[in-house]
Amino acid sequence: MESRIKLDKRSPLDTVGLHDASLAAVQVSLRERSSVVRVVGVSGDLPEGVIADITCHGLDSFFLLLDSEELSENARPGNIQDGHFESGGETGVSRLYLTGGMLEAQGAVLASDVHGREPPMLAMADDAAGADHSDLPAGEALHFSVLTGFAHWVERRRFFLQLLVPRDAPRQQVPQVVDRVPASVCFKGVTSLTVRFDASALGDHDRFGNVRNFLFDRSRGLYWIYLSNGIIEVSAASAVWQLPQ
Repeated sequence: MESRIKLDKRSPLDTVGLHDASLAAVQVSLRERSSVVRVVGVSGDLPEGVIADITCHGLDSFFLLLDSEELSENARPGNIQDGHFESGGETGVSRLYLTGGMLEAQGAVLASDVHGREPPMLAMADDAAGADHSDLPAGEALHFSVLTGFAHWVERRRFFLQLLVPRDAPRQQVPQVVDRVPASVCFKGVTSLTVRFDASALGDHDRFGNVRNFLFDRSRGLYWIYLSNGIIEVSAASAVWQLPQ
């Protein structure tokens, strides 16, 4: 039977605090302009074993900085030091201060709820582990692509990107219409992660896309995805690229 605890949607921390809870996963949909931050109760204000999802709709900006080793070492005592939810007016901000990082989501509506369902993109990233993969694209091969969403598991140290990529190789002239197909990149053995973007990376990018470049240094396990007014930097043991069969 699904466990469900009602939290105050106007200010979740007025009812249940997050001190000494642990960050479990993060999911962001750029197309839906929403984020889901999943936390689990360990030894603090949130009861042990309770899973809470903190959502932000009408997402305007997002920032995530984390060190996987620090988060893992402190997962049992609780790797969330503090959390703040500022809602009211036209925008709200949620901030989590982590042992080994920080997370901030700003948008129109903040809410929190407790349930056991897994956000769909997290399940998709898990399925990607056994798929056939081709080599990673290099340089401007992802130019005109659209990043539609991403998800990260803390415990599994896996980061997953969902994209729409041009069916044909990029051309020097900007096409009037870009034919795109779904693709994904799954980073495994993530040691650190930085994500930052604002509303200009979330708008209508049907022609130009919101991905500017994709660079990586495979020998050092470093990957950079440059967005329109944003960046994703991943340090990971490996990365696999998947196009639809």
